[in-house]
Amino acid sequence: IKHFASSPYLNELRSLNLSAVGVTQTGIKILGESEVFSNLENLNLSWNALGNRGAIVLSQVPGLENLVELDLRECDIEEKGLSTLFKSEFMERIEVLRIGGNELNLDVLGIIAKSPRVKNLRELRFELDHFTKSELKILTNSPNLK
Repeated sequence: IKHFASSPYLNELRSLNLSAVGVTQTGIKILGESEVFSNLENLNLSWNALGNRGAIVLSQVPGLENLVELDLRECDIEEKGLSTLFKSEFMERIEVLRIGGNELNLDVLGIIAKSPRVKNLRELRFELDHFTKSELKILTNSPNLK
């Protein structure tokens, strides 16, 4: 990521797929701080072991202001990281989010449903997860999800 971030030729990059390439929280910080990635609209970080720390770093990055689509499938993110992410201003601009395969539980679904930061979400994907009807009802009854 460091090499991408210093490239003078990637300023117009709109989509970046970094699925399963070993991205760490340091890489996320570089992504968020680099001018090169300021035009990114779509970022795929799936299948990287980001964990809670990676989600927290992502929620705090100053850049990526044009990002509207984010893929975090199978990133080993647990309740703490997902909770921080869904409570952050970062989520306000996200329209498409894929978070399946992480530690999604009843508490996390409640955090998503109650978060005023998710009002712009048009698509929320939970591939690889199985929910009961009562768990899904938490999301479908949310005034914040359209």
